[in-house]
Amino acid sequence: MGNLHHRLGAASALAAACILMSGTAGAMAITNIGCGAETTFIIRADGTLCAFGHNEYGELELGHFTDVLTRTQVGSVTGVRSVAGGSRHTLVICQGGTVWSAGNNAFGECGVASNPPTNFSSQPRPSPATPTATL
Repeated sequence: MGNLHHRLGAASALAAACILMSGTAGAMAITNIGCGAETTFIIRADGTLCAFGHNEYGELELGHFTDVLTRTQVGSVTGVRSVAGGSRHTLVICQGGTVWSAGNNAFGECGVASNPPTNFSSQPRPSPATPTATL
């Protein structure tokens, strides 16, 4: 695994190894991680989400399209239980079953129907999908 697009959350591979081995994201314990094609997500014990890496389609859920070199808290999503990154999109499940999506939606992968399909989603938004499983 390399540090292309800073998906390891640091400006260098050595710094990234130190961050990942420390077990913390800031001063908060890490409870889970998720990865996309060129993105990394950290779920903290308090249910907040940090993101870093390639962000060409807004898949980091930060409201912009700029690559992020270091872990950055996603301010609009809280109570995070799980995160999954796709090739150019991200899905987040929060407590209560709310599903958030962001990124490339060219083929409806963010769960939002649009005609014509939109390629970008810079702001996370609740997905209309309703989970059938109890979380």
